[in-house]
This record gives sequence, structure tokens and C-alpha cells, in this order.
Amino acid sequence: MNTAQIESPPAVPKKPQPLEHLLVWAVPKKNTRIVVAYLPGEDPRNPNNLVTVNVEVNQNFQPNMVLHANMVNERVYDLVGEVPRWRGIW
Repeated sequence: MNTAQIESPPAVPKKPQPLEHLLVWAVPKKNTRIVVAYLPGEDPRNPNNLVTVNVEVNQNFQPNMVLHANMVNERVYDLVGEVPRWRGIW
């Protein structure tokens, strides 16, 4: 009986996602796990320019705060780093 070992293909390293700088536009009260933001230079009054950023808790975010996030898909980002420790202050 011949027992051949099956080799798995080599793992493809993930490309690091570019870090995006976003500005906070709104902080929803009902969903405390997201922040609505936009890219600098875009018009935030146009709903097509707004994106959702997933955060642990949004209670200390303020409008116009700069945050760093990685893109998950076209309209959703994940926060990079910690949430603000105090209201409006990193």
C-alpha cells in the first residue's frame, strides 16, 4: 500500500490594505458599532460619498475627527487602532 502525502499549496501572502484617512460625519445613537465618515476632499452632503466605519463603540467620536481605517469593501471600512479614550480626543 502506497501512502503518499498530500502537500497543500503554498500560502499566498495577503497584500496589506492601504490605510485611509477619513473624517467623521455622523455618530448614530442607535447603532453604537458604526461611525459614518467621508474621504477628505469629498462632499459629505452627497450620500454617495459617505461610508460606514466599523468601530468597537462610537460614544467618544465627534464630527470632523480624523480616523484611520482599512477598506473592507466599497462602502465599508474597519477602524485601525483603538477608539478614542475621551470624547473627541485620541
